[in-house]
Amino acid sequence: MKKVFKVLYSLMTTAVLCNTSAEAATSVQFGVGYRSDDIKWRISAPESIQPDSYSKLNFRDVEIFLVEGKVKGMLGDCVYLRATADYGWIEDGTLREKDQLSQNVADLPPGSAAEYTIVTPSVHNDIDDKYVYDFSAGIGYPIHLDCEEFSFTPMLGFSYNTARISVQNRHLIADELSAAQQVTYEVDPASDENHSKYRQTFWGPWIGFDFAYMCQDCWSAYGEFEFHWARARFERNSNVGFEAWDNFERSRNAHGFKIVLGGTYSFCCDWFLDGHIGWQDWRSSKCGGNFKWQSFDIGLDVGYMF
Repeated sequence: MKKVFKVLYSLMTTAVLCNTSAEAATSVQFGVGYRSDDIKWRISAPESIQPDSYSKLNFRDVEIFLVEGKVKGMLGDCVYLRATADYGWIEDGTLREKDQLSQNVADLPPGSAAEYTIVTPSVHNDIDDKYVYDFSAGIGYPIHLDCEEFSFTPMLGFSYNTARISVQNRHLIADELSAAQQVTYEVDPASDENHSKYRQTFWGPWIGFDFAYMCQDCWSAYGEFEFHWARARFERNSNVGFEAWDNFERSRNAHGFKIVLGGTYSFCCDWFLDGHIGWQDWRSSKCGGNFKWQSFDIGLDVGYMF
Protein backbone atom coordinates (compact mmCIF):
# COMPACT_ATOMS: atom_id res chain seq x y z
CA MET A 1 0.00 0.00 0.00
CA LYS A 2 2.85 2.42 0.81
CA LYS A 3 4.43 1.70 -2.58
CA VAL A 4 1.15 2.54 -4.37
CA PHE A 5 0.87 5.82 -2.49
CA LYS A 6 4.49 6.71 -3.30
CA VAL A 7 3.90 6.03 -7.01
CA LEU A 8 0.79 8.26 -7.04
CA TYR A 9 2.61 11.00 -5.16
CA SER A 10 5.53 10.83 -7.59
CA LEU A 11 3.24 11.05 -10.61
CA MET A 12 1.36 14.03 -9.23
CA THR A 13 4.58 15.83 -8.19
CA THR A 14 6.15 15.21 -11.60
CA ALA A 15 3.05 16.51 -13.33
CA VAL A 16 3.11 19.70 -11.29
CA LEU A 17 6.85 20.31 -11.81
CA CYS A 18 6.62 19.68 -15.53
CA ASN A 19 3.60 21.92 -16.00
CA THR A 20 4.19 24.98 -13.86
CA SER A 21 3.18 27.11 -16.80
CA ALA A 22 -0.31 25.59 -16.95
CA GLU A 23 -2.82 28.08 -18.28
CA ALA A 24 -6.35 28.76 -17.10
CA ALA A 25 -8.53 25.69 -16.64
CA THR A 26 -8.31 25.21 -12.90
CA SER A 27 -11.27 25.61 -10.56
CA VAL A 28 -11.44 25.79 -6.76
CA GLN A 29 -14.73 25.42 -4.89
CA PHE A 30 -16.02 25.25 -1.33
CA GLY A 31 -19.45 24.50 0.05
CA VAL A 32 -21.70 22.69 2.47
CA GLY A 33 -23.64 19.46 2.28
CA TYR A 34 -25.76 16.85 4.00
CA ARG A 35 -24.93 13.15 4.25
CA SER A 36 -26.78 10.12 5.53
CA ASP A 37 -24.85 6.94 6.41
CA ASP A 38 -25.99 3.37 6.97
CA ILE A 39 -23.34 1.15 8.56
CA LYS A 40 -23.58 -2.54 9.44
CA TRP A 41 -21.11 -4.63 11.43
CA ARG A 42 -21.36 -8.34 12.16
CA ILE A 43 -18.62 -9.63 14.45
CA SER A 44 -18.38 -13.37 15.04
CA ALA A 45 -16.52 -14.94 17.94
CA PRO A 46 -14.17 -17.88 17.25
CA GLU A 47 -15.98 -21.20 17.65
CA SER A 48 -13.21 -22.50 19.90
CA ILE A 49 -13.76 -19.63 22.33
CA GLN A 50 -17.48 -18.85 22.19
CA PRO A 51 -19.58 -21.06 19.86
CA ASP A 52 -22.62 -19.57 18.10
CA SER A 53 -21.80 -16.09 19.35
CA TYR A 54 -21.90 -12.88 17.34
CA SER A 55 -22.60 -9.17 17.65
CA LYS A 56 -24.72 -7.31 15.08
CA LEU A 57 -24.47 -3.52 14.92
CA ASN A 58 -26.71 -1.47 12.65
CA PHE A 59 -25.93 2.27 12.58
CA ARG A 60 -29.07 3.74 11.01
CA ASP A 61 -29.90 7.21 9.68
CA VAL A 62 -26.58 8.72 10.73
CA GLU A 63 -27.13 12.38 9.82
CA ILE A 64 -24.01 14.41 9.03
CA PHE A 65 -23.47 18.10 8.26
CA LEU A 66 -20.54 18.57 5.85
CA VAL A 67 -18.12 21.27 4.78
CA GLU A 68 -16.30 20.37 1.58
CA GLY A 69 -13.79 21.56 -0.96
CA LYS A 70 -12.63 20.51 -4.41
CA VAL A 71 -9.89 21.38 -6.88
CA LYS A 72 -10.05 20.39 -10.55
CA GLY A 73 -7.94 21.42 -13.48
CA MET A 74 -5.51 20.73 -16.28
CA LEU A 75 -1.76 20.67 -15.72
CA GLY A 76 -0.44 21.49 -19.13
CA ASP A 77 -2.17 19.89 -22.09
CA CYS A 78 -2.32 16.25 -21.05
CA VAL A 79 -2.64 15.84 -17.26
CA TYR A 80 -5.95 16.24 -15.45
CA LEU A 81 -6.02 16.59 -11.65
CA ARG A 82 -8.93 16.26 -9.20
CA ALA A 83 -8.72 16.46 -5.40
CA THR A 84 -11.62 16.55 -2.92
CA ALA A 85 -11.87 16.73 0.85
CA ASP A 86 -14.67 17.07 3.39
CA TYR A 87 -15.24 17.12 7.13
CA GLY A 88 -18.56 16.34 8.79
CA TRP A 89 -20.18 16.59 12.21
CA ILE A 90 -22.51 13.74 13.19
CA GLU A 91 -25.75 15.31 14.40
CA ASP A 92 -28.08 12.36 14.95
CA GLY A 93 -28.60 8.64 14.40
CA THR A 94 -29.44 5.35 16.06
CA LEU A 95 -27.59 2.13 16.74
CA ARG A 96 -29.52 -1.11 16.99
CA GLU A 97 -27.40 -3.79 18.56
CA LYS A 98 -28.14 -7.49 18.91
CA ASP A 99 -25.64 -9.73 20.71
CA GLN A 100 -25.88 -13.50 20.77
CA LEU A 101 -23.81 -14.96 23.59
CA SER A 102 -23.33 -18.63 24.40
CA GLN A 103 -22.45 -20.02 27.82
CA ASN A 104 -20.42 -23.18 28.23
CA VAL A 105 -22.04 -26.13 29.97
CA ALA A 106 -19.51 -25.95 32.82
CA ASP A 107 -20.98 -22.60 33.79
CA LEU A 108 -24.62 -23.72 33.70
CA PRO A 109 -26.62 -24.87 36.73
CA PRO A 110 -26.55 -28.64 37.46
CA GLY A 111 -29.08 -30.63 35.47
CA SER A 112 -29.01 -28.47 32.33
CA ALA A 113 -29.40 -30.69 29.28
CA ALA A 114 -27.90 -28.39 26.64
CA GLU A 115 -24.17 -28.00 26.12
CA TYR A 116 -24.63 -24.25 26.14
CA THR A 117 -27.43 -21.74 26.35
CA ILE A 118 -27.95 -18.66 24.19
CA VAL A 119 -28.47 -15.13 25.47
CA THR A 120 -29.71 -12.63 22.89
CA PRO A 121 -30.10 -9.14 24.35
CA SER A 122 -31.19 -6.42 21.90
CA VAL A 123 -30.62 -2.78 22.68
CA HIS A 124 -31.32 0.61 21.12
CA ASN A 125 -28.62 3.28 21.26
CA ASP A 126 -28.60 6.99 20.43
CA ILE A 127 -25.80 8.42 18.30
CA ASP A 128 -25.11 12.07 19.07
CA ASP A 129 -21.45 12.88 18.61
CA LYS A 130 -18.15 12.52 16.73
CA TYR A 131 -17.25 13.16 13.12
CA VAL A 132 -16.25 11.91 9.65
CA TYR A 133 -13.67 13.09 7.16
CA ASP A 134 -12.66 12.05 3.66
CA PHE A 135 -9.90 12.81 1.18
CA SER A 136 -9.43 11.70 -2.41
CA ALA A 137 -6.96 12.73 -5.12
CA GLY A 138 -6.48 11.43 -8.63
CA ILE A 139 -4.82 12.15 -11.95
CA GLY A 140 -5.96 11.24 -15.44
CA TYR A 141 -5.33 11.55 -19.16
CA PRO A 142 -8.17 13.26 -21.08
CA ILE A 143 -9.39 11.55 -24.22
CA HIS A 144 -10.36 14.05 -26.90
CA LEU A 145 -13.49 13.04 -28.77
CA ASP A 146 -15.06 14.40 -31.95
CA CYS A 147 -17.80 16.01 -29.89
CA GLU A 148 -16.25 19.17 -28.42
CA GLU A 149 -18.98 19.47 -25.77
CA PHE A 150 -18.14 16.08 -24.23
CA SER A 151 -14.94 15.04 -22.43
CA PHE A 152 -13.91 11.69 -20.95
CA THR A 153 -10.93 11.08 -18.63
CA PRO A 154 -9.70 7.73 -17.23
CA MET A 155 -8.46 8.24 -13.66
CA LEU A 156 -6.07 6.73 -11.10
CA GLY A 157 -6.06 7.91 -7.49
CA PHE A 158 -5.87 7.36 -3.74
CA SER A 159 -8.45 7.97 -1.00
CA TYR A 160 -8.80 7.98 2.79
CA ASN A 161 -12.21 7.76 4.49
CA THR A 162 -12.98 7.48 8.20
CA ALA A 163 -15.94 7.69 10.57
CA ARG A 164 -15.76 8.00 14.36
CA ILE A 165 -19.00 7.47 16.23
CA SER A 166 -19.87 8.02 19.88
CA VAL A 167 -22.89 6.25 21.41
CA GLN A 168 -24.70 6.96 24.67
CA ASN A 169 -28.00 6.24 26.45
CA ARG A 170 -28.49 2.54 25.93
CA HIS A 171 -32.12 1.41 26.34
CA LEU A 172 -33.16 -2.20 26.71
CA ILE A 173 -35.62 -3.42 24.07
CA ALA A 174 -35.72 -7.15 24.70
CA ASP A 175 -33.90 -9.81 26.62
CA GLU A 176 -34.48 -13.36 25.46
CA LEU A 177 -33.01 -16.33 27.24
CA SER A 178 -33.53 -20.07 27.28
CA ALA A 179 -36.19 -21.32 29.69
CA ALA A 180 -33.51 -22.77 31.96
CA GLN A 181 -32.42 -19.36 33.26
CA GLN A 182 -33.47 -15.79 33.88
CA VAL A 183 -31.05 -12.90 33.49
CA THR A 184 -31.36 -9.21 34.26
CA TYR A 185 -29.70 -6.95 31.66
CA GLU A 186 -29.89 -3.42 32.99
CA VAL A 187 -27.69 -0.42 32.23
CA ASP A 188 -28.05 3.07 33.64
CA PRO A 189 -28.41 5.39 30.60
CA ALA A 190 -26.57 8.17 32.44
CA SER A 191 -23.62 6.01 33.45
CA ASP A 192 -20.21 6.74 31.96
CA GLU A 193 -19.70 2.99 31.67
CA ASN A 194 -22.36 2.99 28.99
CA HIS A 195 -20.39 5.33 26.74
CA SER A 196 -19.26 3.40 23.62
CA LYS A 197 -16.99 4.46 20.77
CA TYR A 198 -16.66 3.06 17.26
CA ARG A 199 -14.20 3.83 14.48
CA GLN A 200 -13.88 2.58 10.91
CA THR A 201 -11.36 3.63 8.29
CA PHE A 202 -10.89 2.72 4.63
CA TRP A 203 -7.83 3.75 2.61
CA GLY A 204 -6.27 2.67 -0.66
CA PRO A 205 -6.00 3.22 -4.44
CA TRP A 206 -8.82 3.52 -6.92
CA ILE A 207 -9.39 3.56 -10.67
CA GLY A 208 -12.27 5.21 -12.48
CA PHE A 209 -13.22 7.95 -14.89
CA ASP A 210 -14.59 11.48 -15.05
CA PHE A 211 -16.82 12.90 -17.75
CA ALA A 212 -18.30 16.31 -18.47
CA TYR A 213 -20.81 17.72 -20.94
CA MET A 214 -21.17 21.40 -21.76
CA CYS A 215 -24.90 21.92 -22.22
CA GLN A 216 -24.78 25.65 -22.93
CA ASP A 217 -22.37 28.51 -22.43
CA CYS A 218 -23.21 28.75 -18.73
CA TRP A 219 -24.52 25.24 -17.93
CA SER A 220 -22.59 21.96 -17.71
CA ALA A 221 -23.09 18.46 -16.30
CA TYR A 222 -20.44 16.09 -15.00
CA GLY A 223 -19.93 12.73 -13.37
CA GLU A 224 -17.25 10.84 -11.42
CA PHE A 225 -16.90 7.10 -10.91
CA GLU A 226 -14.33 5.36 -8.68
CA PHE A 227 -13.75 1.69 -7.90
CA HIS A 228 -11.63 1.17 -4.78
CA TRP A 229 -9.32 -1.52 -3.47
CA ALA A 230 -8.86 -0.66 0.16
CA ARG A 231 -7.40 -1.63 3.46
CA ALA A 232 -9.96 -1.31 6.26
CA ARG A 233 -9.64 -1.06 10.03
CA PHE A 234 -12.45 -1.39 12.58
CA GLU A 235 -12.24 -0.48 16.26
CA ARG A 236 -14.82 -0.83 19.03
CA ASN A 237 -14.71 0.22 22.67
CA SER A 238 -17.96 -0.79 24.40
CA ASN A 239 -19.31 -2.55 27.49
CA VAL A 240 -21.11 -5.65 26.28
CA GLY A 241 -19.18 -7.72 28.81
CA PHE A 242 -17.35 -9.92 26.28
CA GLU A 243 -13.70 -8.90 25.92
CA ALA A 244 -13.46 -9.97 22.26
CA TRP A 245 -16.13 -7.39 21.35
CA ASP A 246 -15.62 -4.65 23.93
CA ASN A 247 -12.04 -4.07 22.78
CA PHE A 248 -12.42 -5.19 19.18
CA GLU A 249 -9.74 -4.22 16.64
CA ARG A 250 -9.33 -5.72 13.22
CA SER A 251 -7.72 -4.82 9.87
CA ARG A 252 -8.61 -6.48 6.60
CA ASN A 253 -9.03 -5.98 2.86
CA ALA A 254 -12.10 -4.24 1.45
CA HIS A 255 -13.52 -2.89 -1.79
CA GLY A 256 -16.13 -0.36 -2.83
CA PHE A 257 -17.25 2.25 -5.32
CA LYS A 258 -18.25 5.89 -5.39
CA ILE A 259 -20.45 7.76 -7.87
CA VAL A 260 -20.94 11.53 -8.09
CA LEU A 261 -23.31 13.32 -10.48
CA GLY A 262 -23.54 17.08 -10.63
CA GLY A 263 -23.99 20.25 -12.61
CA THR A 264 -22.50 23.75 -12.68
CA TYR A 265 -23.89 27.17 -13.53
CA SER A 266 -21.67 30.16 -14.32
CA PHE A 267 -23.37 33.27 -12.97
CA CYS A 268 -20.78 36.05 -12.84
CA CYS A 269 -17.45 36.37 -14.66
CA ASP A 270 -15.46 33.31 -13.51
CA TRP A 271 -17.73 32.41 -10.56
CA PHE A 272 -20.01 29.38 -10.66
CA LEU A 273 -22.39 27.27 -8.56
CA ASP A 274 -21.98 23.50 -8.27
CA GLY A 275 -24.79 21.20 -7.16
CA HIS A 276 -24.12 17.47 -6.80
CA ILE A 277 -25.28 14.20 -5.31
CA GLY A 278 -23.11 11.22 -4.41
CA TRP A 279 -23.36 7.58 -3.43
CA GLN A 280 -20.66 5.32 -2.01
CA ASP A 281 -20.67 1.68 -0.94
CA TRP A 282 -17.82 0.00 1.00
CA ARG A 283 -17.76 -3.69 1.89
CA SER A 284 -15.49 -6.13 3.68
CA SER A 285 -16.45 -9.78 4.07
CA LYS A 286 -14.35 -12.51 5.56
CA CYS A 287 -14.56 -15.37 8.02
CA GLY A 288 -15.15 -13.81 11.43
CA GLY A 289 -17.16 -10.77 10.39
CA ASN A 290 -18.88 -8.72 7.72
CA PHE A 291 -18.86 -4.94 7.36
CA LYS A 292 -20.82 -2.61 5.06
CA TRP A 293 -20.80 1.20 4.85
CA GLN A 294 -23.20 3.06 2.55
CA SER A 295 -23.50 6.82 2.22
CA PHE A 296 -25.73 9.22 0.31
CA ASP A 297 -24.83 12.91 0.17
CA ILE A 298 -25.99 16.11 -1.46
CA GLY A 299 -24.07 19.37 -1.62
CA LEU A 300 -23.95 22.92 -2.95
CA ASP A 301 -20.65 24.71 -3.61
CA VAL A 302 -19.48 28.08 -4.82
CA GLY A 303 -16.42 28.00 -7.07
CA TYR A 304 -14.02 30.17 -9.00
CA MET A 305 -12.35 29.39 -12.33
CA PHE A 306 -8.79 30.64 -12.77
